[in-house]
Order: sequence, then C-alpha cells, then structure tokens
Amino acid sequence: MATKYSSDAMIARRKGILEAALKLLSRDDGAFTMRDLAHESGVATGTLYNLFGSQNALVAEAVIAVFEQRVTGMVTPDQEDDPLALYEARTEAAYREILRVPAYAKKMVQIYFSGEPDQEIRRTLHNVPASFALQFLELLQADGQLNDWVSPEHLADQIPTAQYAIVERWAAEDVSDGALLESTLYAGYVLIAGATKDDTHDRVVKRLKELKPKAKRAASNAA
Repeated sequence: MATKYSSDAMIARRKGILEAALKLLSRDDGAFTMRDLAHESGVATGTLYNLFGSQNALVAEAVIAVFEQRVTGMVTPDQEDDPLALYEARTEAAYREILRVPAYAKKMVQIYFSGEPDQEIRRTLHNVPASFALQFLELLQADGQLNDWVSPEHLADQIPTAQYAIVERWAAEDVSDGALLESTLYAGYVLIAGATKDDTHDRVVKRLKELKPKAKRAASNAA
C-alpha cells in the first residue's frame, strides 16, 4: 500500500508541476526560470531537477502532451478512414494549437533545433508527430497506394523534420500566421507525392497545385 500511495503521490506531483509549467509558458513571451516554476508549483527547485533532469526535458514533456492530446482529439471518425484527410486534419489541429498558445510551439522548435546533447528530449518531440505520420502512411500501404520501394517508417521519420522547419521559420516571423497551415501541408505533401501512386498520387498532386500559389505568396511576403 505504501508503494502505491507513493506512486500516486508522485504522479499527482508531476502533473501539478507540468500544469504549472504550461501556465508559465502561456504568459507573455513564455520565458521562465526553474526558480519561477518552483514558486508557481510549490515544489523545491532541486526536486524539479530530480524529477525531470532539466528545464528543457520538463517543458518538452509538458508541451508534447498537450499537442498529442489535442491533435488526437480533433480528428473525426470519417477522417480516420481517409489517410489524406487524416493527414490534413492532424496538421490543421496542430496549426490551431500553435496559434492558440504560440509560446508552446516556439519552445518546441527551439529545443528541436538547439543541437543540445540530450537526444531523448529531441527524440520525444520527433517521435510523436512521426507516429501520427506513420499511421496514415500505413493506411496508404494497406490500400496499395504506396510505391513498393517506400518504407512507411522511413518516410514517417522525414515528415516531422520538414514540418518543424516550417514552424521554425514561423517562429522567426519568416512565415505569417495565415500562411503557416498551407506551408506546413505543402511541405508534407511534397514528400508524400513521390511515395504514392494511382488515385492517391493524383489527389496529392491536385492538392499541391491548390497550395502552390499560397506557398509562393508566403515566400514573397517573407522576402
């Protein structure tokens, strides 16, 4: 019983800390120190480091949990049956979450492209969107719509990097809020186009043609 109580108490403590971190991230520019978080959560600074290891690890865990929950929850059953509709729905859900609390996304791309040695943090930020990509790619493979030489796992590993790069440009104000969704969709579809065949390939190319003028305008605005 003591072990269970200790485990439950630890889970509750971690949850409270993560909620406090998200609260601080949503204020102003989202910058805060571990001392700020200790004050907000009522937990000693040393305990924060013992539980999470670093501020980036703590923030990554908090933010990715929010994105995972919201992106998953905003997909309808009809969209789950159509791989391309699933891709668009999840991309749009992530886009809405980015604009809802910009500081979350800015912190994610800062950590993702920081080049820091803690690969576990970056891997966590990478693997969640990669798992989403793998789901719709496996649906395409099951429908016989992927070329034989395509590895869904390998392609799913490439899509998040392309999308994070667009979000990083948005964070640097090279891409506007209005162009972010179209640019992110376009980046993924360029990769998907070469992997697909038959009806799905035709749908992807058609969608790319629809998105291309907007992507050009976004590049022009950035210049």
